[in-house]
Amino acid sequence: MFLLFSTLFQKYTIIESNVGTGVVRSLNPGIDTIGVRVPDCEFIRKVSRGSGSVLALTSANLSGDRSSVCVNDFQSLWQHCACVYDGGLLPSGRQGSTIVDLTKVGKYKVIRPGSAKQETLAILEKYLLEEE
Repeated sequence: MFLLFSTLFQKYTIIESNVGTGVVRSLNPGIDTIGVRVPDCEFIRKVSRGSGSVLALTSANLSGDRSSVCVNDFQSLWQHCACVYDGGLLPSGRQGSTIVDLTKVGKYKVIRPGSAKQETLAILEKYLLEEE
């Protein structure tokens, strides 16, 4: 399981249910799981490392709106942000991330299909996880 998570943490969102309950309650009130993502973007990884802390973030768009690929896409939200970093145009396009639930041992469930879905499923199946 360690190798699976090591592979996935390189650039995927992970939904975790065994995080301390105080953390889950404060970040996701009323929900018992939490998603953890390590972006495939060296700029934001440097920002995260430089902060000296964990960053709790949301997408830079309102729910249901198209994904942001540059800072101007969410300019209307800047007034609500403590910081806005411009790392340039994101190459991944506007499709959202594939989100996979891994809370059941040996199983996976695609919560939201999105970018890199086939690559994600190939990794899960390589480590012998079965679709729920």
